[in-house]
Amino acid sequence: MRNLKTIVFSVLFIFSAGANNAQSLPEEKSVSSLLKLNFFSPGISYEQKIAQYQTVHFAGYLDAVINTQTSNGGSQTDIYLLPTIAFEIRNYYNLNKRDRKGLRTDMNSGNYLAPVYIGRYSKREEFDVDVWINQVGAVWGLQRTSPSGFSFDLNLGLGYSFTNQENVRYSNTFEPIIQLALGYRIGKR
Repeated sequence: MRNLKTIVFSVLFIFSAGANNAQSLPEEKSVSSLLKLNFFSPGISYEQKIAQYQTVHFAGYLDAVINTQTSNGGSQTDIYLLPTIAFEIRNYYNLNKRDRKGLRTDMNSGNYLAPVYIGRYSKREEFDVDVWINQVGAVWGLQRTSPSGFSFDLNLGLGYSFTNQENVRYSNTFEPIIQLALGYRIGKR
């Protein structure tokens, strides 16, 4: 009889321990929608959640482009602030790993991979008409947003630039993509 009580107690203990573990499984992390004002690349961006780890990211900003021209008379460097739009489908891949390490994951603080489209007006020559440049590519990025709302977003990758106009020197070329946005989250989480 004593052995039967021990067996029953042991079985009940094992099942109750299993039930407790099942209830305490770690919660899967998820991305959220964010609206941000950026002041490093002046503009605004919006990130809309479309799946547990995916967002669609839209941005409109002024992009600083450095244009250096070399001729017989020397070298001239100009910096232009150009109106730019960007569209990405971000796939966050390390939110659960960051959470297990005790790192922040709120407000999409994680790393991501994304296909990207960037469109901008760009100068061809000093007195020439601006031309619309398209760029498509892929980027790896990281985003960190503090509880106070400050946001850091960096992405790096490679893109293919093209335009529908002829004789544009940066058309039909592969170029690096480097985007840095420092800003502030607007609104609630």
